[in-house]
Amino acid sequence: MDLYIYESTIQGFRDGEFDLAALFNRVPSEREKFINEIIKPIVQVLRTPNVGAALTVAGHADRYDVINDHKQCLPVERTASEKRLTSALAQIHYLVKQREPSAPADLNTLAYFDVNQRAAGASNLESPNPASETERLKNRRIQARLLVYIP
Repeated sequence: MDLYIYESTIQGFRDGEFDLAALFNRVPSEREKFINEIIKPIVQVLRTPNVGAALTVAGHADRYDVINDHKQCLPVERTASEKRLTSALAQIHYLVKQREPSAPADLNTLAYFDVNQRAAGASNLESPNPASETERLKNRRIQARLLVYIP
């Protein structure tokens, strides 16, 4: 069995921005990168018999350091990452359906396709001590990893 790994990280969500389609409209190069790195391989899996795949999508947030109480920050960070995750899953479905109209509404319904979701909050920061908005943009991201198993 052969294993292929495809990965894409989309950074650059503005403060309070959760919609991946809006980010793609603002930065078309990120959309094309995501299509090439994740969407096209998913479509290929759907078109190839006996191939299995596992897609993991994670939404991330920046630290919410407006409040000094860490326990009060956690729900805000979690909600931000959940919204990015939900938007990313919807955008993946939309982009896959554009290329493969027969794709099911939920890829998890396929026999050999598994979708894993993770809302990480601010637990895995790219820039742990951001000193600028540019560094914060790195923390506000989605990550997708597709593992493709070919017998």
